[in-house]
Amino acid sequence: MSKCLKISISGLPDSGKTDIAREVKKILGMKRDVELLDAFSQNPFDIKRKDEFKSHFYSMTNQINQENAKVDCNPDLLICDKSILDHMVFWKKKIDNEEENELIRKRDELMEKIFDYWIDSYDIFFYIVRDIEELIKNKYIENQKDDFIDYLKQLDKRYKSVAESRGIECNEIQNNNSIEESAQKFVEILKEKGLLE
Repeated sequence: MSKCLKISISGLPDSGKTDIAREVKKILGMKRDVELLDAFSQNPFDIKRKDEFKSHFYSMTNQINQENAKVDCNPDLLICDKSILDHMVFWKKKIDNEEENELIRKRDELMEKIFDYWIDSYDIFFYIVRDIEELIKNKYIENQKDDFIDYLKQLDKRYKSVAESRGIECNEIQNNNSIEESAQKFVEILKEKGLLE
């Protein structure tokens, strides 16, 4: 039995991760058994508690459990529409503005250990890039626009710093054209890296 190729897809909100992941599954699924996982949204905590530690901890460990369950079905490829990298980025973003104390330090150490244990289980990382002005077009009212642009820029910076600090090579896909073109570029990179026969 051959090893399942595990792919991580990350990116800013509304950058096209899910649409690209579905299109890649459609392309590769013609010749291979491809599973798609989006465990990120499967969080039982209500919106007021989504940013608490237990919510972040649940999301990260649930991601691992869901990936294990999918891999146990022996697919050729598992495409993770958001991965443990995303969970770490959102955790780090959460604690960025908090005053450091012993409890936060211990929680951060735990999240780091889980992340470090699991991150090597991915064979390749993709980061979907889209122009920030495009991301917010027609989505937010004018008085929220600047705050959201700032939020997206900080999040993008956090993605890059987490990846860089762990030596993770993220293959960037510019999603300023069609989903089909972005998905084709995705597949080309997999072939160039020798990950597809």
